[in-house]
Amino acid sequence: MTVAIAIKTMGGSVIATDRQQTEGELKVNWGKMAVNWRAERGSLVVSGAGNAAYLDVVSDCLRDWFNDDPAVPLTATGLEPGLQKRHEDFYQRYVMPFEGYQEYERPDYELLIVGSPVNSEARIWTTHKLVMQRHHEDFAAVGCGGTVARALLDKFHIPGLPLDAAINLAALVLWEVKQSVDGVGLETDLMEIRRDHLPKMIPREQVNLMEAQFRSYRKLEAGTLYYCLGGDLTDAQKQMWEQFEDDDETRKKSIRQFFEKLNDERAKPK
Repeated sequence: MTVAIAIKTMGGSVIATDRQQTEGELKVNWGKMAVNWRAERGSLVVSGAGNAAYLDVVSDCLRDWFNDDPAVPLTATGLEPGLQKRHEDFYQRYVMPFEGYQEYERPDYELLIVGSPVNSEARIWTTHKLVMQRHHEDFAAVGCGGTVARALLDKFHIPGLPLDAAINLAALVLWEVKQSVDGVGLETDLMEIRRDHLPKMIPREQVNLMEAQFRSYRKLEAGTLYYCLGGDLTDAQKQMWEQFEDDDETRKKSIRQFFEKLNDERAKPK
């Protein structure tokens, strides 16, 4: 099932997924985002978790409708009934006939959809079975790692978060989920969605560099907690935890400077 998350901000939205698709004992490196953008309509990004073939086909169905139907609404409120109908039709036709099969034989999926039409702010929807839910919060998650991801987003998300910070937060949440949930792993795909712009992937090199910083942060956080709990950091413990080679403030500033530089580079015209 894996995991997919979305965060909405005033400046746009971000979607992040892992790339692990499990087939028996085999791990497959598989992308899970379908993107459609038209200048006069805006963008529709579909991701999710579950059966890979089903996700691909239902995503194509939604994208084709958004791209080809001249009557596609240009507001999020207007998009919702069309998305709901096409999801219901697909689920009833291709998933429900397998309801009587054993669990391991039943195909299923959950969708995570971000619509950013030209005449309204973005909106996030998720599906579960026949239901499509509109999220009034600024974030959502699906998949086997969804519960952990939602808990982390609930803990760390701040209302009014700038888009660049939301991109970095999404990368952090995906990294944390990959460390703790079986079946979630491999690389992270990260996409930013700005109104009136073609959605774009965050380069894999940036994601890898961010994950290196998250590992450093986790060590710093563990040492800070140990200190707050009254622990005495002996020389042996300092050798065990590399984060104490520098003082905490130096490491905090180093991480802060890394993300400030990253945000500045991301904002430059390409």
